[in-house]
Amino acid sequence: MTPFMFRIAELFGDPGEVPVPSTRPSRPQPVGEGADRHVAVRSLAEQLVCEANAVLPPDAALTLTDEVADGRLDFTIACGTHRARVSTTFGGGRSFGRLLGHEGAEDSPVELEDADALPDLIVSLIVESGAGRLAERT
Repeated sequence: MTPFMFRIAELFGDPGEVPVPSTRPSRPQPVGEGADRHVAVRSLAEQLVCEANAVLPPDAALTLTDEVADGRLDFTIACGTHRARVSTTFGGGRSFGRLLGHEGAEDSPVELEDADALPDLIVSLIVESGAGRLAERT
């Protein structure tokens, strides 16, 4: 098992506090940098969702969905009704990253600080959904 899988497995004993993923204010950046960042974070999201789902009970599985629109790339990670969307928009020679649908991300535009913030985002979705408590009842 990977360190992240162990972290997910530990949630079922004592979920503890909900981690807060590191974010920073969204800011425009060159298209190439924004696209590269989005692809890197999306790739890591797929790996971490797979690792978490290998440990989570089937009724608490995470989902990962992509959406491509004109000038925008999005992916959404969800656990039950709790979800977070990572969005990158492109226009005018710039890109703009944004974290949507997650607590603390709605007031002003923010994006994940870096890919290292992704595990905390995923763990927060699992804890907020009550997945650890679901496993205790089975």
